[in-house]
Amino acid sequence: MTNSTDQSEQSVGTPLLQVGIAGIEPGWVADVYSILNDITFAMRCANHYAAIAHRHESGNADPDQEQRDGERFIASAMWNAAVVAYRRGFNSGRGHLVKGGKRPRLSDPLITQLTDEQKAVHTGALDQANQHVAHRVSELEQIITMAVLNPPAAPRGIAGIGLMRVHFIGPKAEFADTFAEICALFIAELQQEYDRGLDELRLRVTDTADIDALYAHAEAEAQKLHTQPGTA
Repeated sequence: MTNSTDQSEQSVGTPLLQVGIAGIEPGWVADVYSILNDITFAMRCANHYAAIAHRHESGNADPDQEQRDGERFIASAMWNAAVVAYRRGFNSGRGHLVKGGKRPRLSDPLITQLTDEQKAVHTGALDQANQHVAHRVSELEQIITMAVLNPPAAPRGIAGIGLMRVHFIGPKAEFADTFAEICALFIAELQQEYDRGLDELRLRVTDTADIDALYAHAEAEAQKLHTQPGTA
């Protein structure tokens, strides 16, 4: 399942021709936009998680056991998704629009701007992503195997073998709130960089592009799309 979001400018009532452009500068803008989306997604997941966590910590969870279990399941999925998306912003990956290019990472100066509390949450979130979600090397989730013994009044013996899973759903709501605040700070910085890069790219393309070639390419692509089976 995919969702395509068109970020191009639109003229009301008049469909615009579009043509893809590649290279280092378009790739940089695309990479910044990609990281911006990752951190925005992380913040939204964290906010959903925090809302559930606050209800459960305050004793206002749904009285129905099945509903509570469902909320815990959703909360676990939201938090895991949040820290994985956040982690992507600090790991280099495949870049956009440049063959063999690498996506940039969020820089250390952004981290130095955080308060001590925020730095601790930042480190904790990355540790959870690296050691608990992506790999099982932390002690946040354990499985205990136990021998179940007959009660003292009965003859001594093994009644059975049981397993108990200690499952980490997510952190305290306060931790998630701070995590979302950090995401909001990074989003503001990324949005500024994205806007600046997009403006510079628009000026460069306007000043240097072969406009006739762009139109020819766009019209050819539009015609190809129009003649494909199943399109109108």
